[in-house]
Amino acid sequence: MFPSGWVKWIGTGVAIAVCLCFAALLFLVLHPVQGWRAQVILSGSMRPTIAPGTLIFTRKQPEWTYREGDIITFHPPIKTGSLVTHRLTRVYLNAHSIRVFDTKGDANINGDGWQISPGSVVGRYRWGIPYVGYLLVWVKTPIGFLVFTLIFFFSAVLPELFFLWGELSKQKGG
Repeated sequence: MFPSGWVKWIGTGVAIAVCLCFAALLFLVLHPVQGWRAQVILSGSMRPTIAPGTLIFTRKQPEWTYREGDIITFHPPIKTGSLVTHRLTRVYLNAHSIRVFDTKGDANINGDGWQISPGSVVGRYRWGIPYVGYLLVWVKTPIGFLVFTLIFFFSAVLPELFFLWGELSKQKGG
């Protein structure tokens, strides 16, 4: 059995580590790092490969390396301000001898109906964590941020307060 001081430090350390990992994921969603980008999938267009609520990680790569069957994240030609993650169904040269891509969501019957230029590609899908995306989206809301901050505060500070209270009680009693 660990001494009581060790339990307190281990519990505090684990809580801080979990919160820091979560904060790092949130940072990566907001700020791409060295070609890596995290993004939350909210639609079901890539089911069953990628479910809604999945936090996916993509990485930028040279445009000539993208192949049919790759899952890519890209800026669609229709300027919506959001990104789309779909599968490459065709890689070819258009009428102007420019390399372009056709894409389609796995759950969609038809293709997207647009040509994607390699410059619009944000990156190729590498891996994902199911359901974590829902939590990240919620933490970006005011109430979610408040709750996350309070959890972090109490998981790091509350054990210290209990420890100090115990020490003060010992001093008064002894």
